Amino acid sequence: MTLPYQHLCIQDEAGNILNGAQVTIRHRSAGMPLASPFADEDGSTPLGNPYVAASGRLAGCYLNEGTYSVEVAHASLSFTLPFVAVYLTPIARPGYRQVTSAGAVTALPSDEYLGIKKTVGAATAVTVGLAADRDGVPLTIKDEKLDAATNNITITFTGGETADGIATLTISTSGGFVTLQPRADGYNIDASQF
Repeated sequence: MTLPYQHLCIQDEAGNILNGAQVTIRHRSAGMPLASPFADEDGSTPLGNPYVAASGRLAGCYLNEGTYSVEVAHASLSFTLPFVAVYLTPIARPGYRQVTSAGAVTALPSDEYLGIKKTVGAATAVTVGLAADRDGVPLTIKDEKLDAATNNITITFTGGETADGIATLTISTSGGFVTLQPRADGYNIDASQF
Protein backbone atom coordinates (compact mmCIF):
# COMPACT_ATOMS: atom_id res chain seq x y z
CA MET A 1 0.00 0.00 0.00
CA THR A 2 1.34 3.44 -0.95
CA LEU A 3 -0.39 6.41 0.64
CA PRO A 4 -0.45 9.89 -0.89
CA TYR A 5 1.46 12.68 0.88
CA GLN A 6 -0.31 15.92 1.78
CA HIS A 7 2.14 18.83 1.84
CA LEU A 8 1.68 21.46 4.52
CA CYS A 9 3.87 24.50 5.17
CA ILE A 10 2.93 26.60 8.21
CA GLN A 11 3.77 30.31 7.96
CA ASP A 12 2.66 33.52 9.60
CA GLU A 13 1.36 36.48 7.57
CA ALA A 14 4.94 37.79 7.12
CA GLY A 15 5.99 34.45 5.58
CA ASN A 16 7.99 33.23 8.60
CA ILE A 17 7.99 29.45 9.03
CA LEU A 18 6.31 28.41 12.30
CA ASN A 19 7.70 25.26 13.92
CA GLY A 20 5.86 23.32 16.62
CA ALA A 21 2.28 23.88 15.46
CA GLN A 22 -0.46 21.43 16.36
CA VAL A 23 -2.14 19.86 13.32
CA THR A 24 -5.58 18.21 13.51
CA ILE A 25 -6.97 16.40 10.48
CA ARG A 26 -10.64 15.47 10.16
CA HIS A 27 -12.57 13.51 7.54
CA ARG A 28 -15.07 15.65 5.63
CA SER A 29 -17.97 13.39 6.48
CA ALA A 30 -20.82 13.34 8.99
CA GLY A 31 -19.55 14.34 12.41
CA MET A 32 -16.08 15.26 11.03
CA PRO A 33 -14.27 12.32 12.74
CA LEU A 34 -10.51 12.40 13.26
CA ALA A 35 -8.44 10.94 10.43
CA SER A 36 -5.45 8.60 10.74
CA PRO A 37 -2.29 10.40 9.53
CA PHE A 38 0.99 8.52 9.02
CA ALA A 39 4.68 9.44 8.97
CA ASP A 40 5.46 7.03 6.11
CA GLU A 41 3.93 6.10 2.76
CA ASP A 42 3.27 2.48 3.68
CA GLY A 43 1.17 3.46 6.71
CA SER A 44 3.25 1.57 9.26
CA THR A 45 4.11 4.60 11.45
CA PRO A 46 0.97 6.34 12.69
CA LEU A 47 1.10 9.93 13.87
CA GLY A 48 -1.15 11.07 16.67
CA ASN A 49 -4.12 13.21 15.79
CA PRO A 50 -3.59 15.94 16.60
CA TYR A 51 0.17 15.83 16.03
CA VAL A 52 2.88 18.44 16.55
CA ALA A 53 4.70 19.50 13.40
CA ALA A 54 8.29 19.98 14.59
CA SER A 55 9.14 21.57 11.23
CA GLY A 56 6.67 24.13 9.91
CA ARG A 57 8.19 23.75 6.44
CA LEU A 58 7.56 19.98 6.36
CA ALA A 59 4.37 19.74 8.41
CA GLY A 60 2.51 17.37 6.09
CA CYS A 61 1.71 13.68 6.45
CA TYR A 62 0.57 10.60 4.57
CA LEU A 63 -3.17 9.91 4.48
CA ASN A 64 -5.63 7.54 2.87
CA GLU A 65 -7.24 8.99 -0.23
CA GLY A 66 -10.19 11.24 0.52
CA THR A 67 -11.22 14.74 1.50
CA TYR A 68 -10.24 16.33 4.79
CA SER A 69 -10.38 19.46 6.90
CA VAL A 70 -6.99 20.49 8.33
CA GLU A 71 -6.82 22.62 11.48
CA VAL A 72 -3.54 24.29 12.48
CA ALA A 73 -2.95 25.87 15.90
CA HIS A 74 0.21 27.75 16.89
CA ALA A 75 0.89 30.23 19.69
CA SER A 76 0.85 33.09 17.15
CA LEU A 77 -2.03 32.02 14.86
CA SER A 78 -4.58 29.38 13.98
CA PHE A 79 -6.39 28.57 10.76
CA THR A 80 -8.43 25.86 9.08
CA LEU A 81 -8.12 24.56 5.54
CA PRO A 82 -11.76 23.45 5.16
CA PHE A 83 -11.39 21.33 2.03
CA VAL A 84 -8.21 19.35 1.31
CA ALA A 85 -8.44 16.65 -1.36
CA VAL A 86 -5.77 13.93 -0.99
CA TYR A 87 -5.38 11.51 -3.89
CA LEU A 88 -2.50 9.36 -5.09
CA THR A 89 -3.52 9.62 -8.73
CA PRO A 90 -5.65 12.22 -10.47
CA ILE A 91 -9.35 11.46 -10.60
CA ALA A 92 -12.10 13.28 -12.37
CA ARG A 93 -13.41 15.84 -9.95
CA PRO A 94 -14.63 19.40 -10.42
CA GLY A 95 -11.91 22.03 -10.20
CA TYR A 96 -8.98 19.59 -10.57
CA ARG A 97 -6.76 19.86 -13.64
CA GLN A 98 -3.44 18.19 -14.35
CA VAL A 99 -1.23 19.65 -17.11
CA THR A 100 1.09 17.20 -18.87
CA SER A 101 1.61 18.92 -22.24
CA ALA A 102 4.49 21.26 -23.08
CA GLY A 103 4.19 25.04 -23.04
CA ALA A 104 2.84 27.83 -20.89
CA VAL A 105 -0.29 27.32 -18.78
CA THR A 106 -3.19 29.66 -18.09
CA ALA A 107 -5.13 28.97 -14.89
CA LEU A 108 -8.84 28.83 -15.65
CA PRO A 109 -11.41 30.53 -13.39
CA SER A 110 -12.87 27.04 -12.78
CA ASP A 111 -9.51 25.60 -11.59
CA GLU A 112 -9.27 24.94 -7.87
CA TYR A 113 -6.20 22.71 -8.16
CA LEU A 114 -3.69 22.93 -11.00
CA GLY A 115 -1.18 20.07 -11.01
CA ILE A 116 1.91 20.60 -13.17
CA LYS A 117 3.18 17.21 -14.34
CA LYS A 118 4.79 17.72 -17.76
CA THR A 119 5.44 14.53 -19.69
CA VAL A 120 8.85 15.95 -20.65
CA GLY A 121 10.32 17.97 -17.78
CA ALA A 122 10.57 21.68 -18.55
CA ALA A 123 10.26 25.00 -16.77
CA THR A 124 6.63 26.13 -16.74
CA ALA A 125 5.11 29.61 -16.88
CA VAL A 126 1.66 29.84 -15.28
CA THR A 127 -0.56 32.89 -15.75
CA VAL A 128 -3.28 33.49 -13.17
CA GLY A 129 -6.28 35.59 -14.20
CA LEU A 130 -8.05 38.35 -12.31
CA ALA A 131 -9.06 37.53 -8.74
CA ALA A 132 -12.56 38.92 -9.35
CA ASP A 133 -13.15 36.19 -11.97
CA ARG A 134 -12.61 33.43 -9.37
CA ASP A 135 -15.71 34.24 -7.26
CA GLY A 136 -13.71 33.79 -4.04
CA VAL A 137 -12.56 30.25 -4.95
CA PRO A 138 -8.91 29.61 -3.98
CA LEU A 139 -6.40 28.15 -6.44
CA THR A 140 -3.63 25.68 -5.58
CA ILE A 141 -0.76 25.23 -8.05
CA LYS A 142 1.46 22.21 -7.36
CA ASP A 143 4.56 20.55 -8.82
CA GLU A 144 3.22 17.01 -9.34
CA LYS A 145 6.23 15.88 -11.40
CA LEU A 146 8.44 16.57 -8.35
CA ASP A 147 11.08 18.33 -10.45
CA ALA A 148 10.55 22.04 -9.71
CA ALA A 149 14.03 22.27 -8.17
CA THR A 150 15.31 21.75 -11.74
CA ASN A 151 12.31 22.94 -13.77
CA ASN A 152 10.90 25.94 -11.91
CA ILE A 153 7.22 26.89 -12.07
CA THR A 154 6.92 30.67 -12.49
CA ILE A 155 3.55 32.23 -11.65
CA THR A 156 2.50 35.68 -12.88
CA PHE A 157 -0.76 37.60 -12.57
CA THR A 158 -2.83 39.56 -15.07
CA GLY A 159 -4.09 43.11 -14.78
CA GLY A 160 -1.23 44.25 -12.53
CA GLU A 161 -2.48 42.09 -9.66
CA THR A 162 -0.11 40.47 -7.15
CA ALA A 163 -0.07 37.87 -4.39
CA ASP A 164 0.67 39.62 -1.10
CA GLY A 165 2.39 42.37 -3.11
CA ILE A 166 4.57 39.93 -5.09
CA ALA A 167 4.22 40.16 -8.89
CA THR A 168 5.99 36.88 -9.72
CA LEU A 169 6.09 33.71 -7.61
CA THR A 170 8.51 30.88 -8.30
CA ILE A 171 8.05 27.32 -7.12
CA SER A 172 11.61 25.97 -7.00
CA THR A 173 11.19 23.14 -4.49
CA SER A 174 10.41 19.69 -5.87
CA GLY A 175 6.84 18.90 -4.87
CA GLY A 176 6.31 22.57 -3.98
CA PHE A 177 2.96 24.31 -4.13
CA VAL A 178 1.16 27.58 -3.46
CA THR A 179 -2.48 28.22 -2.56
CA LEU A 180 -3.82 31.61 -3.64
CA GLN A 181 -6.91 33.14 -2.05
CA PRO A 182 -8.62 35.80 -4.21
CA ARG A 183 -9.30 39.20 -2.66
CA ALA A 184 -10.59 42.50 -4.01
CA ASP A 185 -7.31 43.63 -5.63
CA GLY A 186 -5.32 40.42 -6.16
CA TYR A 187 -4.46 37.40 -4.06
CA ASN A 188 -3.30 36.36 -0.60
CA ILE A 189 -0.88 33.46 -0.22
CA ASP A 190 -2.75 31.06 2.09
CA ALA A 191 -0.23 28.22 2.13
CA SER A 192 2.98 27.49 0.28
CA GLN A 193 6.10 25.46 -0.06
CA PHE A 194 8.23 27.24 -2.63
